[in-house]
Amino acid sequence: MNAMYTGHLSLEKMFKAILAAQDQQIIWTHNLVILANRCGLTLTAEYEAELRVINEFNIAAKYASVKSQIMKRCTPEYTAEWAAIIFKWHKFLKQHAEELRSLIPDRTPAAYPEDLY
Repeated sequence: MNAMYTGHLSLEKMFKAILAAQDQQIIWTHNLVILANRCGLTLTAEYEAELRVINEFNIAAKYASVKSQIMKRCTPEYTAEWAAIIFKWHKFLKQHAEELRSLIPDRTPAAYPEDLY
């Protein structure tokens, strides 16, 4: 269960990094569907359903009543299946972030040496 929670948390941070790269306000939510929509992604019904299940891992880590329900589902097979789905999202978001990186100007101090003095 902790691995699934960490998977959710890492996707949440990746979505928020993409929002930051797009110069959008970072919103106070853990909902991956909302974050994906704010990032400008068009979700198919299948992808939205995946993110909704991954959202449950975050909720379960915080609320004991939900945790017991999800723990019953977390067989080794279920965990492996959802870990693979989380890794798929990681790969997609990393690629999306790299595409964004090529579109935004370099903001590092080395890109503006005249501002150092």
